[in-house]
Amino acid sequence: MNLARDVAEKVSGSLIEVIPTARALGAEVRDVDLRSFDDWAFAGFMRALLKHQVLLVRSQTLSDTERAALGRRFGTATMIYTPHGTRLGETATFSSLYTAYDSLPPRLRSRIAHLKIRQLAPDLESPPLQPEGPVHTAISGSVRPLVSVHPDTGRSMLALGSRRHAYLVGLELAESDALLDELWEFATRPEFSSTQLCRQGDLLVWDARCTIYRTNASFPTAQRLLHGSEIWSSIAPN
Repeated sequence: MNLARDVAEKVSGSLIEVIPTARALGAEVRDVDLRSFDDWAFAGFMRALLKHQVLLVRSQTLSDTERAALGRRFGTATMIYTPHGTRLGETATFSSLYTAYDSLPPRLRSRIAHLKIRQLAPDLESPPLQPEGPVHTAISGSVRPLVSVHPDTGRSMLALGSRRHAYLVGLELAESDALLDELWEFATRPEFSSTQLCRQGDLLVWDARCTIYRTNASFPTAQRLLHGSEIWSSIAPN
């Protein structure tokens, strides 16, 4: 990673400064007021998001109306705004599904190459599944290749979705659970991850299509705007 080059690029000519914060993913956007972004600056910001997957912007003062407008502008990107900061020790951790896929051992990469994952909506109750039977496509929910291609970057990635609501099509439930658990454990390794401690006025923006987001708290003092509920629809099914 060439940090000097990343800073010098200033996001392909836009007037924002982007500093990578970890090897796998994540960057900080310095000295900006998101409320004043014109279309050119915003396009540079979104290019930086596609490149780094997670962006941290500090010292933002946003009204409810401004937060809502940003949420609409970000589209499928997801954001958390912490106008009052977070409690001591509360963190947000992100893992790169690009880097995880690129680092898979050959055995595991070969095993998952042609598998499909069914993602149930979190607010739907999953029908009972019998451990001795395969997970059939009759179960409602979208089906996507487990190894998917990001529609904007063209990079291959693991499409893990939400662990609680995901099943591998055609496998027995016990086998599906074991394989997904193995993939989740691998994808969330520290070397594929970046942890952020949010301060007052911080805004975190991430591309939920190619990242895993985890937190050790519920961010009770944070104002959250989530705009990633339709991410699966932007990844074309097979």
